[in-house]
Amino acid sequence: MVTKNRPKKTKRRKKRSPPKDILKYKARNLRSSMRSRARRSGTNPEEVPTPDELYKWLTNRKLVCYYTGEPVILGDMQIDHKKPRSRGGSDSTRNLCITSSGINRAKGNFTDKEFLELLTLADTWEPLAKETLLKRLKQAWRY
Repeated sequence: MVTKNRPKKTKRRKKRSPPKDILKYKARNLRSSMRSRARRSGTNPEEVPTPDELYKWLTNRKLVCYYTGEPVILGDMQIDHKKPRSRGGSDSTRNLCITSSGINRAKGNFTDKEFLELLTLADTWEPLAKETLLKRLKQAWRY
């Protein structure tokens, strides 16, 4: 008996409509990822702010990059630790800021002061040199 190789049927996921309040959605996702990172690093995940605290923090902020002052698109928005957790920073809202994903990758594990000083220095360079620096930083922190 010959059987035909038929492709497996996969379940189709229903398309989810975007959340009514995207910032509440972001706050829940942010807390979830912060708690996971806390568990992996051996710190107390209970110290991570609640979704309500993060939502309140997000709604009291303008959606502009902390480092560049440029508007941040919600889909590209990331929350950064001013003092990285890898260097003793906490998950408290005082240590968080809004940034774009590219700038967050370029910042890597610099503190906010170090990165702002680097950007200030790069502002004195020719535009191509500054652009090259940021591209290299983004590539270095990609993995």
